[in-house]
Amino acid sequence: MMRYFEGKIGLFMKRIKLLRLLLLSIGIVIIIYPQIRIFYNDLQLNIRYKFYKENQSQKVNAKKKQFFEAYNQTLQYESQPLQDPFSEGISNSIGVEDNEVIGYLEIPDIAEKLPIYVSTSERQLRKGVGVISQTSFPIGGKSTHSALAGHRGYAFWRIFRNVNDLQIGMSMYIHIAGETHQYQIYEKEVINPAQSEKLKIVKGKDLVTLVTCHPLGSNAQRLLIKTERVAMQKEDQQQEQKKDTLQTEEKVEKRTHKNFFLKKFVPSYKIVNRIFLFGGMFFLSILLFLTIRIFVEKKRE
Repeated sequence: MMRYFEGKIGLFMKRIKLLRLLLLSIGIVIIIYPQIRIFYNDLQLNIRYKFYKENQSQKVNAKKKQFFEAYNQTLQYESQPLQDPFSEGISNSIGVEDNEVIGYLEIPDIAEKLPIYVSTSERQLRKGVGVISQTSFPIGGKSTHSALAGHRGYAFWRIFRNVNDLQIGMSMYIHIAGETHQYQIYEKEVINPAQSEKLKIVKGKDLVTLVTCHPLGSNAQRLLIKTERVAMQKEDQQQEQKKDTLQTEEKVEKRTHKNFFLKKFVPSYKIVNRIFLFGGMFFLSILLFLTIRIFVEKKRE
């Protein structure tokens, strides 16, 4: 009788150990998955930025700048019927493809470098920031005010996640049409979604405002990070020149030795989602299968 109970207790303890192993494996997958996704998304942003820089040409940049400046000029003489970009995603109607990256927003103090799109549709805001309809393109110039919208609540993305940490006096950079413009933060403000007049052009000023949801995880208010263009310091100009030189050298090298792997075989985030989903299900299925098999074998013994 004692042997019977000892056998039962031993079998029960083995089941507990197997259950612990299964739960531990599930826990590890749950903990690691977000970090891998964040790492992958950061990698994708970096690769897109490199591709954007590599595909720049003076002729195309000159045409883009001319188009952007002409559009901005019209806004100075027309009323601006501004709309909140987060209430309903707005696609552009100015003849530029929604999925075209027109420039990059760089914010060194929170380590972000984000693509700028010409619309604030949901699809584009999942990948970067968008120019709010009826605001200026961020090409610079007097009497311009560009409003760049970005979500900061997307899972596994760092986009604008730490934008609230920015302080007055910090700088950000706009890379567009082959040029780099420096803007300095002069004010932070929380407003209601209907207060679109905050994004209107101020005569004689060269402004860029970052717009995002506030507080984090809520759509109730809007956080504005207001910046004004300043002259780039000599150190910043030298760094940009060094970057351009290095990128030109890399471009020449890559034309000789094309890196097809990064360009052709880096999967989209949807494919990665499916890989992780099915991979995780497969992993858990194997664990469950092994657990059941060990349990059956022990029971036979």
